[in-house]
Amino acid sequence: MDERERRRRKRKIQVYTMRFLTALAAVGILTLLILAGVGIVRLIRGRARETMAVSDEDMEVLNGLKEQMKGKEFTLILDAGHGGNDVGTGSPDYYEKDINMDIVKEMKEMLEYCGVEVALTRDGDETVTLDERSSFANDSEGDRFVSIHCNYCEEDASVAGLECYYWADSMIGESYAREIVSAVEGSGQIAVRGIKTEDFHVLRETKIPAVLVETGYISNKEDRENLYDAEYQKTLSVYLVKGIIEGYLHSVQDMPSE
Repeated sequence: MDERERRRRKRKIQVYTMRFLTALAAVGILTLLILAGVGIVRLIRGRARETMAVSDEDMEVLNGLKEQMKGKEFTLILDAGHGGNDVGTGSPDYYEKDINMDIVKEMKEMLEYCGVEVALTRDGDETVTLDERSSFANDSEGDRFVSIHCNYCEEDASVAGLECYYWADSMIGESYAREIVSAVEGSGQIAVRGIKTEDFHVLRETKIPAVLVETGYISNKEDRENLYDAEYQKTLSVYLVKGIIEGYLHSVQDMPSE
C-alpha cells in the first residue's frame, strides 16, 4: 500500500470517527434534555405535593371536601391552645403549645385549600389570654370556633384518644362535636374517646358555635408518640378538617341558628 492510499484511509477513518462522536454527543445531549424535562416535571409535581405534603388517600379526602365547598362560604376561627409563657402540658422537648401550633398550621393550609377562610387567634408563640381568644371570635365574622389542645391524665397513663368538648347549652355545638369525632373515627387510624361537655372559657364565652378538641393524651405513650410524629399530625389534620367542613355544611342545612 503506498503512502497516498494510507493517507486516504486515515482521513476516511477520521471522518467516520468524527461522525460517530458527533452522533454520540447528540444522543447524550438528547438524553440530558429528556432527563432534565422529566426532572422539571417531577420538581413541579414535587413542589405541588410538598405544599400539601399528604398521602394520595388523604389528598382524595381534601379534594372531595374542596368539591363540597364550591359555591359555599365558611369562615373558621382556629385556636391553637396555650402559647408564649403558657406552655400547656408536655415537656420542654415539645410542649403542648408547640404541638397545637403545628397541627393548626397543617389544618389552616388544608382548610384554605378546600375553600374555607381561616382566622387564627395566634399565628406564633405568643401569649394570648382566654378573654382575648373569645373576644377575637366574638368580634369576628366567623361561623365556627375550633380550639386545638392536647390532654394529660396524671392518674392513669393508659387513658388515650381524641375527645371533643362543647358547651352544654349549645345544640349546634353538640352536633358539631359529634360530626368532628365521627370523621376522625372514620379514618380508622386515630383513637377516639368521644364527645363531652365542659365549662371551658372559650366554649362558654364564645358566641358562635364552638368546640374544643383534645387531640390525644401526652401522658399515654402511644398517643404521645403519635402526636410527636409529623405524618400522624397531617393525617389527624385531614380528618379534623373533614369533620369541621362537613359538620358545618350539615349544620347549615339541618340545624336552626342559635
